[in-house]
Amino acid sequence: MKKYIIIAISLLLVIFSLFIYTSNFDVRIREASKDFKDNVSLCYEAFPIAFRDSNQDGIGDIKGITDSLDYLSDDLQIDCLWITPIHPSTSYHKYDVSDYRAIDQMFGTLDDYHELIIEAHKRDIRVVMDLVINHTAYNHPWFDAWKKGDEDYLDYYSSLTEEEYQDLKSTKGWHRYQDRYYFGSFWDKMPELNYENPKVLEEIYDIAKYWLDFGVDGFRIDAAKHIYDMYEYPELDTLQENIDFFIEFNDVIKRHNKDSFMIGEVWTDSKLSSKYLEGMDSVFNFNFGEELVDAINGMDSTIINRSITETYGEFKEVREDAIISNFLSNHDQSRIMNKLVKNKDKMVQAVANLMMQPGISWIYYGEEIGMTGTKPDERIREPFLWVEEGMPNSTWIDIQANDSSSLEKQLVYKDSFVNIYKELIDIRQNSDVIKKGDFAILEFGRRIFAFERSLDDNKILVISNLQHLENIIAFDGSNYQILFSNKKVSSENGKLIIPGNTTIIFGSIH
Repeated sequence: MKKYIIIAISLLLVIFSLFIYTSNFDVRIREASKDFKDNVSLCYEAFPIAFRDSNQDGIGDIKGITDSLDYLSDDLQIDCLWITPIHPSTSYHKYDVSDYRAIDQMFGTLDDYHELIIEAHKRDIRVVMDLVINHTAYNHPWFDAWKKGDEDYLDYYSSLTEEEYQDLKSTKGWHRYQDRYYFGSFWDKMPELNYENPKVLEEIYDIAKYWLDFGVDGFRIDAAKHIYDMYEYPELDTLQENIDFFIEFNDVIKRHNKDSFMIGEVWTDSKLSSKYLEGMDSVFNFNFGEELVDAINGMDSTIINRSITETYGEFKEVREDAIISNFLSNHDQSRIMNKLVKNKDKMVQAVANLMMQPGISWIYYGEEIGMTGTKPDERIREPFLWVEEGMPNSTWIDIQANDSSSLEKQLVYKDSFVNIYKELIDIRQNSDVIKKGDFAILEFGRRIFAFERSLDDNKILVISNLQHLENIIAFDGSNYQILFSNKKVSSENGKLIIPGNTTIIFGSIH
């Protein structure tokens, strides 16, 4: 009898162990971050080396970002701050990480970063960390071990023997090291991790949990579509592998902190990028900024009218609670002012339309003061001008591309870039219609880009005359008040007379 009891207990223990195991690894699509969905409407991207210098060494740093929080909170009313990589690295941009759990000494210390997070949270600002997990630095200890032939790390990177390399149909992205090859789609100094190795998954998950425990609120995933690259894994369905990976990764961070946030850089059209929403809270909508620029410069709303409706629909179809993320430009693109041929009226139109979109609107540092710059990369990452000269401006690189005036100078003038930004941000941040309302395109002909935001009985209409000349449209504005217009408009007999390159924001009157 005792023997049967022991067997029964043993079986129960096995069943219980299996239950615990499968429960721990149960992966499903969890809800998008409720904290970000409910409370985050505006995010700011800071490029540390160029942003603000706190110690007169000419390098923007973490304490400099902390010193700027009052400006970001009070003047720009941001809800979250995306800081590009701050980990140790041999490059100025830090997109090749050599230590995932440390801070590059040129930017400061872990204590400095912890203080930044604490001070940001005091102002109700979430901190989003740029997590570069597709590849590491060439001098990362893992890759150093791989180069030495350490068996524990040979499978940490995607690599091939000479024979396997010769069998490839395409050798794009593969680089030789002695008698082996490793994969690096961006550069031979950025070897790519092998996510078929469970140890790599465990390492990356632990790194993410480390920073969540440290206090960060979420992650921007760099190069998300390259985790499984088609040239790295030619035998796999790389799109599905990427989606499956992010479903699991997002599940890991949501289990650790249910309010944590994940946004992906999936630089492609929205039809493809939307698929990543199965495993992310949000993806950057690259279509929006590009098509808005085309509409303004080309004086034609046809394409953006069609695609913006399709894009938002695709996002919601994949994930009903998806958080839309629109932006005008970022650290990899020529600045929006240059794309709009340095025309202030066009720039104001672009900003006004960005600020009235659903989801989260993202600002690249310096856009709010009209910074200019085109490729190469260093020229779109020039120092932010806090003052005309001197501290706390970074001097990491000389200024050649930017011809904007300083924040200090602009704050004095009502019609400066930064004050127009502040006016538009104020509308956004104080409107439930903008934050929570429905979106619908309005048709007034191809020279007009217009849409309606609605919530219950409240409406906001945004009407932009894209052409250089005056435009007259049929519009009864008796039930609306003008919340913003970059030029004076007039109306008569049910007609709205709009000057060239003018955007008007109307709010309903009750």
